[in-house]
Amino acid sequence: MHDKWFGNDVGGLDGGVAKYLYKEISDLSSVVGLIKTSRVEFFDFINPVYRFSTSFMFLNRGTHDLWENEFLKPFTTRVWLSTVVVLILLSILLKITNWVETMLMRCSNGSYSFVTAMLITISVICQQGSFIIPTRCTSRFLFFIILTLSFLLYNYYTSSIVSALLNAKPRELTSYKDLIKSGLELGIQMAPYTLTIFQTNMDPDIQAIRKLVFPERGKPHVWNITDGLEKVRTGPYAYHVESSRAYTMIAKTFDAEAICELSDKITLIPPSYLSLYAKKDSQYKNLLKISLRRMEETGIVRRNRLIWEEKKPSCFSNAIVVSVGLDQTFIAFFILFIGLLVSVALLFFERLHKHKRLLDSKNSFD
Repeated sequence: MHDKWFGNDVGGLDGGVAKYLYKEISDLSSVVGLIKTSRVEFFDFINPVYRFSTSFMFLNRGTHDLWENEFLKPFTTRVWLSTVVVLILLSILLKITNWVETMLMRCSNGSYSFVTAMLITISVICQQGSFIIPTRCTSRFLFFIILTLSFLLYNYYTSSIVSALLNAKPRELTSYKDLIKSGLELGIQMAPYTLTIFQTNMDPDIQAIRKLVFPERGKPHVWNITDGLEKVRTGPYAYHVESSRAYTMIAKTFDAEAICELSDKITLIPPSYLSLYAKKDSQYKNLLKISLRRMEETGIVRRNRLIWEEKKPSCFSNAIVVSVGLDQTFIAFFILFIGLLVSVALLFFERLHKHKRLLDSKNSFD
């Protein structure tokens, strides 16, 4: 047993199990090392047995983009523009019919401006009703057309917006930079491959993660699988661990909501295969190849893969209640807040204008 796989030189021969194999201290080893061209000269990689992967496990509850306007997505730009054009045409027709009925037919409904016609059309489309009750067939038919349009648009829009809000997923962390900036506390499972990566990979992001895991002050954030996954479950925490071993425990201890929120896209090393390693032209090479080939033919290798390669637990989203958060409805409240400010501003200017008119009329009488 050794706490490293390979050393820091080109072939990885100055430390770890590679050194033991090369100097014939060991005859055979089984490690999840990457097959590189610099290592082929010194080692034989005998029959990869099963796929090995690691990742940072964390619950991607995240936040939605506050300025991503979900309320415009149910309709395309053309549909929105067509709706605006239709509303303007209906308002014009409503004003024309009002003028005809009031001025030419001498009806008693009273005349109103084009702006009022626009407000009536919008209020009907928004299913808020109208304070004006039409009396003639022309106006009634026009109101019927507006109500029908409102019914069709409203039903499709509301069903689409609810579906979009419930199915909108938060932005997922997919890179080292995202993980570093996320504010998640980072921890690792103590494993030779993790230490090797931290020692040999000088990528600034990898080294930034190393500093977060091994802070200058305080204890290193190194945990066994049980403690590490418990920190992930209670969160917010990101724990780097062997995927197959983690999935087994996650399926037993995480609830349906946590499983659906689980993210495992960020890893320190690329997925690889567990292989038997031997020194180049080892006397055991052909024996092992024949034995492993026989095991594959009889199904033993496949059986072991089903045991070792645990898959990520399935997310049954229909078993959980999805809540719509404030970050998903921010735009609606933002528009409402802007409308309140504009209303207060208009009220202020109307009061000033009325006060000015009263002063002017008073001065004219004086």
